[in-house]
Amino acid sequence: MTASADLEGDLQTERWKAKVLSEIEKSKGDYQAFNPIEELSYEIEDNVTCIHPVVDFALPRNDNNWKNCFICKAEEEKQTNKKLLSALMNGAEVIQILVANPKTQWNLLFEAIEFKYIETFICLRNLETLHSFCQWYKQEENTKACIDLFDFKEEEFEEVFTLLKNVPSIFQINGFEFQQCGANARQEIGIILSQTNELLLLQKSFGIEIPIRIEVGIGSDFMIEIAKLRSLKYLVNRILDDHHLNRNSVHFNAQIGWTNKSLSDLHTNQLRQTTEALSAVLAGVDYLSIPAYDIISTSGSSILSQRMAINISHLLKEEAQVRFIDNPFNNSFAIENLSYKLAALAWQTFQELDGYAIWLNAEKLEKIQDLIKPIRALKIKSFKENKIQLIGINIFKNPKEDKKDWEEEGLFLEMEKLRFDKIERHEN
Repeated sequence: MTASADLEGDLQTERWKAKVLSEIEKSKGDYQAFNPIEELSYEIEDNVTCIHPVVDFALPRNDNNWKNCFICKAEEEKQTNKKLLSALMNGAEVIQILVANPKTQWNLLFEAIEFKYIETFICLRNLETLHSFCQWYKQEENTKACIDLFDFKEEEFEEVFTLLKNVPSIFQINGFEFQQCGANARQEIGIILSQTNELLLLQKSFGIEIPIRIEVGIGSDFMIEIAKLRSLKYLVNRILDDHHLNRNSVHFNAQIGWTNKSLSDLHTNQLRQTTEALSAVLAGVDYLSIPAYDIISTSGSSILSQRMAINISHLLKEEAQVRFIDNPFNNSFAIENLSYKLAALAWQTFQELDGYAIWLNAEKLEKIQDLIKPIRALKIKSFKENKIQLIGINIFKNPKEDKKDWEEEGLFLEMEKLRFDKIERHEN
């Protein structure tokens, strides 16, 4: 009886907590860390105090079967059509076309594409192109006009909403571009939440309800990216609940970017793309987009890099069978704590931005720039000081001569996209 009683007493949370902390007290500093880029702190006590999650980040899903999405910029119609058909033949399940030319010949662009078997998002980048698409549209199955209001002027909104009543459509919120400029996880989530809330208010004011598709950029920190997506989904659902809307009206697309990719190290890029993709699908995204690592180089992407990028999703889904693993990190102390801390920080950022009532007005955009620029500068500083070490970029470089270089990209929010490989090439 005495032994059993003692054992039962030892199993009490507070006694174990006190015992563990007393044993590590002398070296407690070794169990504390602060990530200045992500503005997150970690302590050994976190895993002791949070025996039970403060917030339930688990989201009910029938399965974890994401869709493999191929993103393509529409250029010359026949050439773009060839790229789309090639991607579909290689196993892409969804195509997303970015169209900015109002004179696009839609029939040529989509020749031989069987829409009834393929989910298609046509991202229309201006009002004239939206008009052109609406005139062409022929009741194609699984085809949606995809609109990011960031591409339109406020005075055009009424006309945009009127046109969208006549075609199947979806609104897109793009957190990916902010992440590629250097935003950390809390900033990306906060910006997405702000846009989501404003978009829902706009829809209500125009008397229309259209589904939303959120594009999230995926970085290289495996645990933080999982926590980021779990926190984002939880907080978006919180906003949807406040608007009394169905949670199924929002879908999430994870897109792998180029911040940490090397133009001269194909194999390391594949490893990076795979681990980043794995963090996204383990967090339960609906779509996964992995572009070729060299697609924005001066020479463009190779057939090999395109095929490799599409195949990563197939390997994770069919070979590793990750599609059968649903919510694997529920009740993981580390992930639960990261998710909780990140959600709290991101909600603060959202509240800061929520004070600007007008959709992405000048003051709000300036505020977003002010948030991102110090984090971007810190990332660049850490890279130059070798605190961020990237194989194939600033350590263990490929000795073979490489003629590829990054093409010039347009600015986003008056900021250049963050490419560590580009910094290394141009400063050395």
